[in-house]
Amino acid sequence: MSEDIKLQYGKCDVYVDGEKAVDLIGEACTFTATPQYEDIDLYEIPNYDKSLEGWEVTFSLVLEDYAKEKLELGMPMLSNQLGALVDGRLGQRARDKAVELRIRPRGADITDTQDDLVIYKAFPVSPFEKTYGKEKSTWTIEFEALSKTADPSQAGNYFSIGEELQL
Repeated sequence: MSEDIKLQYGKCDVYVDGEKAVDLIGEACTFTATPQYEDIDLYEIPNYDKSLEGWEVTFSLVLEDYAKEKLELGMPMLSNQLGALVDGRLGQRARDKAVELRIRPRGADITDTQDDLVIYKAFPVSPFEKTYGKEKSTWTIEFEALSKTADPSQAGNYFSIGEELQL
């Protein structure tokens, strides 16, 4: 039940497709879920109701280094050629490269999922920017959630908060 969900704030661990991403987070992480509504107007009564049309779900994390595995996570359309990462071929589909992200409070027991946040199909959309200067450079990767299925009548298409969702 939604009234039982309590999200703890503070440091977290991020799992990518079930594997813990070691030393992934630099400064902070932010999860945002925004419902997308369409207005329902009647002939004589405007703004009568609203209909849920989808969800805009994002997750951003700040990295403090540019290790190869982090570059591949933040830019999955890259191609690995002879040890170098190069821009990938055009026409690739994001769904094929989307990953499941699980965000959990740092130090939480692995069997305790009550505070976990899961994005089923997350795809990074932020640009890669590397600044050369005196200050320490960071990179923010923002992920957007893609719908898990093409069935709009089904719940649990984008994310879950709390106990593991069993559909």
